[in-house]
Amino acid sequence: MPAAKVESQSPDFLNVAESPQPADTVGGSAASKAYPFRSAAQLGKADLFLLLNVLIWGLNFSIMKMAFREFLPLSFNGLRFALAAVTLIILVRLIEGHITIRREDWPAFVALGLIGNTLYQIFFAIGLDHSTAGNGSLILAISPVFVALLGSFLHVEQITRRAWLGIMASLLGMILVITGGESGFKFGFETLSGDLLILLATLCWAIYTIISKPLLSKYSPLALTAITMVIGTLALIPFTVPDIIAQDWTVISLKSWAALGYSFSMAIVLAYVIWSIGVQRLGGARTAVYSNLVPVVATALAYFLLGERLQWLQILGGIIIILGIILARHYHKTVK
Repeated sequence: MPAAKVESQSPDFLNVAESPQPADTVGGSAASKAYPFRSAAQLGKADLFLLLNVLIWGLNFSIMKMAFREFLPLSFNGLRFALAAVTLIILVRLIEGHITIRREDWPAFVALGLIGNTLYQIFFAIGLDHSTAGNGSLILAISPVFVALLGSFLHVEQITRRAWLGIMASLLGMILVITGGESGFKFGFETLSGDLLILLATLCWAIYTIISKPLLSKYSPLALTAITMVIGTLALIPFTVPDIIAQDWTVISLKSWAALGYSFSMAIVLAYVIWSIGVQRLGGARTAVYSNLVPVVATALAYFLLGERLQWLQILGGIIIILGIILARHYHKTVK
């Protein structure tokens, strides 16, 4: 197969211009290099788009929980991914035209599609159905820690002692979130199975973030998202067929159909492309830090939209998770 050639005529938001950044360098002598939340004047386009992602994904937790009152989890996910894949392919054809993938890159594309879409969505959808929006969002906040661990394992970053302290603190916070719900810590607790599945989803997303960086030096964020989405959707559909057959379509209200529309167009099509832009322009570690803001938005919206209550252990766990991730992101050394 001929060498990859991406004929990109993407609009400005798909070609975000930033000053050069080391691939996964978040640390450094200055705190401004270690942490992305700078003054508004210093925020680049990619940073602002990632803040938009925080709002999109934060709202998506509550929207999916409301939709799950009428949709079976996998029937909902099967539909939204099929719609997202079709939409992305149309956008690629309209914006970028023909895209040729190098033969040696196909294994990475397949891995990204299966891990970042198929496995992630199965774990996420079933896990969220057996958990709460607040729990799910707070557990996903540990994603930057997984990115740091994978970066260290792949010799991208060298984790310092203080970073390990942050990682352990985040794990402690996660345990408090899982066990601090109204059901308390006991065998058969209502959300444990869902929380563990969301944890696996978080690991899948971290792997997706790490693997995607090399490919984004060759392909556009839109192209990468579209190709991996099609691969992931083809593998996901067989898992969704039983729920699609069992689904009572007569009970689906206009509100739930609207939730499906938002979830596929905003939380998948737009948000996935924005995430890839972030990884391409800012690096995986700095992009992953933005997911720390999702729990704040999602938990607040779950309180107002779903009436979910937070226990003091969950609040404490959330604070510890955020503080631990700040430690993990601030204090690490980049491997030369």
